Amino acid sequence: MLKFLPGSIFCIMQFCIQTTCFSQNINQEDIREIKFSGQQLIKEYEQLLNLISNSDVGYAKQGEIIKSSYLDGFGQQLFKSGEVVVENNLNPSWAKEDKIKDLSVADYLNKFNLFYSKSDQNSVIFQNIKTTPIRQEDYIYLEIYYESIFKGRHLNYNLPYQMTRRVATIEAQRLSGTSWDLKIVSLVFFDSKKHQQALFDKRKPINEITINWPKAAQEGDIMYEIYNDGKLITTTPDTSIVVNLPYQNSIQVFYREAEPSEIPSSKRDFNQLQHSYKAGKTYGIQWDYFGPVRLEIFQYNNLLEEVYQEVSGNSTIWEVPRKYKGQNYQFKVTSIDSPHVSILSEAFSIE
Repeated sequence: MLKFLPGSIFCIMQFCIQTTCFSQNINQEDIREIKFSGQQLIKEYEQLLNLISNSDVGYAKQGEIIKSSYLDGFGQQLFKSGEVVVENNLNPSWAKEDKIKDLSVADYLNKFNLFYSKSDQNSVIFQNIKTTPIRQEDYIYLEIYYESIFKGRHLNYNLPYQMTRRVATIEAQRLSGTSWDLKIVSLVFFDSKKHQQALFDKRKPINEITINWPKAAQEGDIMYEIYNDGKLITTTPDTSIVVNLPYQNSIQVFYREAEPSEIPSSKRDFNQLQHSYKAGKTYGIQWDYFGPVRLEIFQYNNLLEEVYQEVSGNSTIWEVPRKYKGQNYQFKVTSIDSPHVSILSEAFSIE
């Protein structure tokens, strides 16, 4: 049963921040997801160039790979269309970014395929990837800075490539929930007049505020339901939420007894977790939450792989991949039915 917070303190918590409102409200989880997916998209573009320039890939297959990167309906699509503008950095004699020529991405990738040297080793490296704050005009987008290094050579010029600084503009469209579809809409040279402040300005804007309320006077595990203009936007066991700016509308807070699946992750753990595992051996893994869940493995807070897409119970077996070795590995299980419920294990090593 839903209850208002006590009237002597707050009956309904309403906050109205008079600023311009996004046509799509995005929260902090959306921001993290968009930024992470944007960086992954740039790494996928790096992989695309390495695949096109791989000497073990046939010319016909390379052509298919190029088309699938910008045509609708392909799972490998990175660019919004074949007409996406790319400022050409294929000529190694253009050491400065003031010699700019625009190409469509279709033309750019085909020229890269024709004139960039082939190798059985990766020769394209993107490094120092940085993201700007997410913005909205006609669509939600962000810009990502990266440094591009071509270790190969242009077939018509006996000159090494210099490192070039590039900026990708990426459009983000919500699919459902916290799932977003990202596509590259332009690739240009870094321009200090246009990009310097957004990427390297040491001033940090305040993009969010925290709203707090008093704890409900009821024993046991409590869940708070947060409503925006009468629509449920999230639930939390905490007595605060983070609101992203700019924002406009009213917020209401109710509380109720928590469902078993909603008990905070801090009260859950992995059972009988070992401090060290041996590669190639098989172990049993057990956790406090009863599925269905997704099981993933991380190292230094970076996702390595999805171990199991779905586990129906609260335990499974795991054969330790031989490719893993080192410190600071962690398991994470996330409820499929309640994605906000997850458990992160203590760190362990693999020998």
